[in-house]
Amino acid sequence: MSRPGISSTSLPSLLTAYTAVVCFFVYSILLVVASRWPLGSMRVTLTVATAVFTLCIVLLLAYDAVRYIIPNTGVRYRKNLGNTVLSLVLSMVILTFAYWCKWHVALNRTVLFTQEETVASARFPSVAFFQRVDWSSQAILTREPAKCGLGWIETDGKNCTNDGTETPIPCRCDDNFSPGDVGNFTWQGVKYRYLDLATPSSHMCVNEGTEMIVQVFFYYNTNKAANDSSERPSPSLYIAIYDASLDLREALEKNFTRLMLFQANGQTAINLALRYREAVDGTKAYDYTLTISTVPAQTIQCEWDGVSALPDYKCFASVHLQFPSFDRIAISRGQDMSWSDVVMEAGGFMSFIILLSWAVSGLAFLSG
Repeated sequence: MSRPGISSTSLPSLLTAYTAVVCFFVYSILLVVASRWPLGSMRVTLTVATAVFTLCIVLLLAYDAVRYIIPNTGVRYRKNLGNTVLSLVLSMVILTFAYWCKWHVALNRTVLFTQEETVASARFPSVAFFQRVDWSSQAILTREPAKCGLGWIETDGKNCTNDGTETPIPCRCDDNFSPGDVGNFTWQGVKYRYLDLATPSSHMCVNEGTEMIVQVFFYYNTNKAANDSSERPSPSLYIAIYDASLDLREALEKNFTRLMLFQANGQTAINLALRYREAVDGTKAYDYTLTISTVPAQTIQCEWDGVSALPDYKCFASVHLQFPSFDRIAISRGQDMSWSDVVMEAGGFMSFIILLSWAVSGLAFLSG
C-alpha cells in the first residue's frame, strides 16, 4: 500500500499540490510587499521567486507524469488536483507578467488629481512690485506713500486688524508693506528694486468680489527710456501675486507665482481664480490664475531725470484685486496605482485564471 503524499497514486501527486499551495502563499506575500514598496529590487525578487517556484512545480509534475506513463503503477489523473496546481502556477506567471508590464510602472508614476470644490472664504493674497534695475523703461519705485485697502482706500479709514480677529471691511492695510525703504531683490540673476505687501491670516475675503486695492508710487524718466529703446514706452513694473502662507522667495522658487509685466501708469484690475495645488516637494498653496485688464492714464506727470530735485507729484500704479468666485480647483499629486489597487486587479485576473483552469483541467466536465 502506498503512503499518501510522497507515494501518492494521483496525477498530480499530493506532494505537488502541497508544494504549489506553499509556493503561492509565499508568492502572494512577495506580491503584496512588491506592490507596497515598488522598488526595482523587489521586482527582480518577485520574478526570481516566480521562476524558482514554477520550476519546482514543473519538475514535480514531470516526475508525476513519468510515473503515470509507466504501466501498472496505479497512478490516476485527479482533475481537482490538476485544477488546483494549474490555477496556482498560471496565477504566479500571469501576475508577475502583469507586474512587469503594468503595475510596477503605475506604482512609480506620479500623476495629478484634480477636484473642483467651493470654499466659504479665501485669504487675500500677498503682492510684490518689482522694478528691474537695468531697464530704463521701468517705473522708478518709491516707498512713500504706498497704500493698501480692503474694500476701498479711504483717506481717514480705520486700519485693518492684524491680531487674528476678523477684519471689518473697508479698512486700511498700509502697515502690511515691508518696513523701510524700497528693498533689493535678485531673481534668476537679475537685480530688482521691490516693495512687498505681506497679508496676515486675519485678512479674509468672505464675500465674492470684495476688492483689495494696492497703490504704489513712482517717478519716470521718459527721455532716458526713449533714448535707450528708440521709442517712448509707458512706464511698467513687474507684479507677483502669491499665497500669503508663503514668503516671496519660497513662492517664486516653488513656482507658486511668477513675475508678470504690467503697465504701471494706470488702473489695473486683476481677477484671481482659486487654484490650490501641491508642489513636487509636497508643499500645498494657492497658485492663482490671473485675468488682467488695464485702463492707462492719459499723461505722465511725474517726470524725473534722476539728477534734479524730485518733482512735487508722483505717479501711481493702482491695482484692484478680487476673487470673482470661491469655486476652487484643487490639484494634488499621487501615484497612478496604489498597492490596494494592485491587489484588487490581481483578484480580477485570478477569477479569469480559475475559470480557465477549471475548463482546461477537465474539472468543468466532471460528472457525478
